[in-house]
Amino acid sequence: KVQTIESSSSSASFKKDMKEKEELDKEQFSDFSKWMKDCLVDKVTTVTPTDRLSSTPMIIVDHESASFRRMMMQVDPKNTPQLPKQQVQVNASHPLILSIDKLRHSEEGLAKDALEQIFDNALIQAGLVDDGRAMVPRINKILQRALDSVTATK
Repeated sequence: KVQTIESSSSSASFKKDMKEKEELDKEQFSDFSKWMKDCLVDKVTTVTPTDRLSSTPMIIVDHESASFRRMMMQVDPKNTPQLPKQQVQVNASHPLILSIDKLRHSEEGLAKDALEQIFDNALIQAGLVDDGRAMVPRINKILQRALDSVTATK
């Protein structure tokens, strides 16, 4: 049976094909997901772990159709509904998630920026971003921090 990975009921699992990797345990993930919900309070309803993802840190599941949203914008641009809060699944063994989890205890501002960017990346992958210009300042800020840390060590 063919099933979209964006369905929360999908039973696909890639974990059995992967070597044992570092990942957040149940308690760590619970703590991380609470922090994530606090950071994305207006954007996320549920945060659950998944082992269905291999190279992606986060996925939006059970979202409304991007095609439907575009059609509604064309039919009546002034009354297009706002993007509702999303359900996300997080790859608890992805290096970005592990890094954000560690970073949130020492550099919370940078960790929040990175989390918001990963969330926006998931929205883009789901086809739910109408205008990506709002994320450009955050991307520039993250890039500047990364470049500053590299040049500071030389």
